[in-house]
Order: sequence, then C-alpha cells, then structure tokens
Amino acid sequence: MWVDFLRERFASAAMFSFNQGPQQHRRRVLGLAIAKWQQCFALPTLISLGLAAPAWARTGTQTPFATTNEPATWIGGTGTDQWNNQNNWQTQSGGHAVPLLLANFTNLATAANRSVRDQNNQSIGTLNFTAPSYVLSLENGNIFTVNATGFVINDPANRPIVNVGVVNGGTIKFTNASTGDVAKFVIASNGTLVHVGSLDDNRNDGRCDRQRRQDLCRQQRCH
Repeated sequence: MWVDFLRERFASAAMFSFNQGPQQHRRRVLGLAIAKWQQCFALPTLISLGLAAPAWARTGTQTPFATTNEPATWIGGTGTDQWNNQNNWQTQSGGHAVPLLLANFTNLATAANRSVRDQNNQSIGTLNFTAPSYVLSLENGNIFTVNATGFVINDPANRPIVNVGVVNGGTIKFTNASTGDVAKFVIASNGTLVHVGSLDDNRNDGRCDRQRRQDLCRQQRCH
C-alpha cells in the first residue's frame, strides 16, 4: 500500500515540474519526494498513537480498590452495594478504603444503602452493627471469613440479616473465637456456615444450636 502511495507521489512531483530545467527539475522532484517520504512515515505513527493507545492511557488509570487496617464505616451509595468497593466505605481518617479489621454499620448509611453484597473472597475481624435494617448477602460461591470478635450487635431487636449462598452459593467461615452474635442467618441449600477454632459454650455463637438459634439452623449445613 505504501509503495503505491509513494509511486503516485513521485509521479505527481515529476509531472508538476515537467516544464522546468533539468537541474531545477531534479531539485524540485527530490525536495517533493523527501517531503512526501516524511509524511508517509509520520502519518502511520500518528495514527497508531491516536488509535491504538489503550483507554486508560487517554483517560487516566483507575485506582485499585484500597484496603485499610483503620476502622471504616459503611456508607454505601455507589450503586453496586459491593463490600470490596472502597467508595462504599469511609475510614476513620476520612478517606475511602475497605476495612480488614473493623467494619462499622451505623446510621451513616441511609436505609436505601443498607444492602451489602459480597461477590469476592473477603476477610474481616469484627462487624459492629449499631443501626437496623442491614442485609449482608454472600454470593457466587465465595468465602467470607470472620477472624476476630465477629458480629457485635447493638440491638438484638434490630439484628442484621445474613444471606449465605442465596445467589449461586457461598460460605461464611468463622475462625478463632469469632461468633455470629444474634444475627439472623439465612443459609441457602448450597450455602455453608463453617466454624474453625475454639468457642465458649456460654456465648451465643455461629454454631448449629437448634435450642438457641432456630433462625441459623433451619436451613444451614454445619461443619
């Protein structure tokens, strides 16, 4: 393609200077040829820079979802309800990052933003609930690991609902001495609750205990 383009440009240059003297003609043809040669090789370079550049290079890179050891409070509102979206959280210092140790669920989130969905493997030390109407859904076959205190619920009358595996399966896993406190667990047929570690029999924990936790044990599989 470029050979044909150059041949056409050389022919055009020669015809343009046909009636000029031989020396002047040669200089004219040579000057036009050099100019067209430069254009030919500059053009594809500009095209490739303009069209082949990835979108992030033109609009700026996206910041990965950040995590933090600071306490963070759920504010919701991104439209995705995703636990691992840093914009759904406000850290103690005023930034945005997904907590690893302490997650607070308060009135800071409006009633419309109290749906929390987890579609990735996550871990958290403590979930502190001081406001009602929260619904935590663990989905897509992933494991949600609770590894410190576990659920801390301010008002048992307004306990959160935890849906485990309702959408494409899922697992909530309590490790160490973490517990589910008095949260209401709805375990789907392909959802699982797992507890690994030591427990105090006097605590209202996340084990399968049909005497104390009818809500938890009605559908769950305990391991």
